[in-house]
Amino acid sequence: MRVYFEKPRTTVGWKGLRIARKLLIDLNELGCIKNGTDGNRAVAINALLSVSRPHAFLGIAPEGRCALTYTKGNKHAHIVLRGGAAPNYDTVSVALTEQELERAKLARTIMIDCSHCNSGKDPARQPLVFSDVIHQIVEGNRSIVGAMIEPNLE
Repeated sequence: MRVYFEKPRTTVGWKGLRIARKLLIDLNELGCIKNGTDGNRAVAINALLSVSRPHAFLGIAPEGRCALTYTKGNKHAHIVLRGGAAPNYDTVSVALTEQELERAKLARTIMIDCSHCNSGKDPARQPLVFSDVIHQIVEGNRSIVGAMIEPNLE
């Protein structure tokens, strides 16, 4: 879960930090905040539907005052296949993702994460996953817009 707290200016330290952290812990324990890591495409597609639409929320204006902030929605968002209960970079998984995106009337834009479950959490397997992704593109897949490879620096 990624969160940003707008902290008031103070010289004695923000006393709300402990309360804010406790709130995050309580919310996280409800189990309804973070996207699942089981590879469930429905959760990701719902997120894409949400982010593609306009929103309004309270924010801070450049002058430092509270303001209503509007977004137009992001029509360029994409789904990331990172695996979950099983790898999901293969042609069948990609085709199923394309079908689900189409049913949701979303652009068929897919990013494949060569790490995480797709590589069995083994950095040495990332090149194999990447090779498969490249093969799919060479064979004509136009939905795959990119691949991610995690560096493993020591």
